[in-house]
Amino acid sequence: MSTAKSTPAGTHRITVTGTGSAGSRTTTFDLTVRQTTPGTCPQHETIRTGTLPAGSTQYQPDGGFFRTTVSGTHRACLDRPDATDFALALQRWSGRSWTVVAEATGADTTLTHSGQAGYYRYRIQARSGGGDYSLGYDSP
Repeated sequence: MSTAKSTPAGTHRITVTGTGSAGSRTTTFDLTVRQTTPGTCPQHETIRTGTLPAGSTQYQPDGGFFRTTVSGTHRACLDRPDATDFALALQRWSGRSWTVVAEATGADTTLTHSGQAGYYRYRIQARSGGGDYSLGYDSP
């Protein structure tokens, strides 16, 4: 089965009805449409990919965090499906909770933050629409 390029990413319920001399029969199934794999932000040293349904959140790297032992600049980019609204935030562990230290939204999202040594993670939120994404980042 194929879809038009304009078909939005996501899961779509399909109903098929066949009619013949003995009557009609109907069945349904779910068709999952994935967008073309997003770019991979090749200029960054670490690449993480994932899939987000609309309204959900993921943390990178791999649901965890990373540690920097020196102060310096964090740089990141997020490639996500067209016609979606994804937000990217860099969070730092304060000793009691995760605090957003930098945030970016929009197409071809990029983020830069000058920070101290510590524990960090990226939060990716699909605010509208969903699909595959690619996060590239550098840490000090």
